Amino acid sequence: MVRKPRAVKRRRAKSKVDAPSVSRRISATEHQRIRQAVELQIDEFMKKVGYSDPSKRTDEQGWRWFEFGSARGRAGLVQSESDGQVYLRAESLVMELPSDQEMIPPLMRELLEANMTIAGTARFGISGEGVFVCATIPVVELAPGDVPAHIHSVMEIAGSVRNPFEQVGRQEASAQAAPPEEVVQS
Repeated sequence: MVRKPRAVKRRRAKSKVDAPSVSRRISATEHQRIRQAVELQIDEFMKKVGYSDPSKRTDEQGWRWFEFGSARGRAGLVQSESDGQVYLRAESLVMELPSDQEMIPPLMRELLEANMTIAGTARFGISGEGVFVCATIPVVELAPGDVPAHIHSVMEIAGSVRNPFEQVGRQEASAQAAPPEEVVQS
């Protein structure tokens, strides 16, 4: 007796048109309520790390600025121009980009390799002339207590990697310094 192979049920890949939206549309009232709740959680984080009045460390755009360990950073809400979605953004400057262009490729490789080992939402990136640790999360996806955890993650990573990446800057400075024999001959 020859058995027929069982039919394997295959899932059809959905097209982007069929895929459900990751973020949901919310009313203006709900948007404002979520915004206030996220800002309150940012302020609670700041109070826990020693800032009794976060409003004194809030700029005109609503960014809250703080220090955590050896890292300095900021957190706030940003809105997408394309779809109007609001995101929590926490970021900390790790270092300025080296001025020696030959140092950029090894640094990029190190940053990309580091991104592969980071758990959670924080990632390394470049903005302008700096290397940052950043997390950007849609506010509609945040659960109570998530905001301090995301900020803490960014600040912990920024504080822990500051020393290894500063070594790149020291290598650049030593490469620019005159060799000892040139100094002696002068």
